[in-house]
Amino acid sequence: MIKKQKEKVAIIDWDGTIRHGFTIVDWMEYLYKHKIVGSHHIYKLKSYFQQYSDGDLSHDELAEITGNLYAKALRGKSYEKIRMLAEKYIRIDKKKLFKEMVSLLENLKSINIKIVIISGAPLEVLEQYAVILDFHKVYALKIDRDESGIYTGKVEENPGISVIKGKIIEGLRKQYIIIYGFGNSESDVPIFKSAKQPILINIDSSSEHLIKYRHLHNLLIINPYSGNMIEKISEKIERRKGDGRA
Repeated sequence: MIKKQKEKVAIIDWDGTIRHGFTIVDWMEYLYKHKIVGSHHIYKLKSYFQQYSDGDLSHDELAEITGNLYAKALRGKSYEKIRMLAEKYIRIDKKKLFKEMVSLLENLKSINIKIVIISGAPLEVLEQYAVILDFHKVYALKIDRDESGIYTGKVEENPGISVIKGKIIEGLRKQYIIIYGFGNSESDVPIFKSAKQPILINIDSSSEHLIKYRHLHNLLIINPYSGNMIEKISEKIERRKGDGRA
């Protein structure tokens, strides 16, 4: 019996990697405008992001605390109603996507590398993007629902936390060959470690920021505004081969 060959995938983070900024902030503000969440939820959300900006919260801590806030804000609401709002929301949110990263997704799919998204962004939003961008799998912030589709106020899964992300990747490694791993933060280290070619999508080129990743072997650093991504990645890989570092 011939053993089936594993499919190739790229595991990719969402916020700061494919999309500029944090989805949960803009999405919850959109829900506030549609009277789904309260002003106190938005106040708390922004205060958490300020703490993160000030260095008082790690990326993992931010993912956990904002995930719990989002879950509580949706408690008692209907999934179907939120899903319909998400469908409308991405029509305006699409402008936040890095154009070069969207082109990169198409290039990867054209060479039979499937796209797997692992992110702490809300699943309701990424489910909609999965349809238009043709993702193979999506793992995102999932809020528990009862049998009738009403949110319970509890987080079911939060892949924005590096430990959770790592457990998901462990399962994926048994099924797929992970060719590329794209991320932009320290919470994405499990993605970087899992891939044959890890790639840090980076806008902040300060040494203080980049020092967090110096222990990672073979990491490429790419600016999402730098032009053709596939060419840039290929150039850097070839350069490393020439230097004997690949």
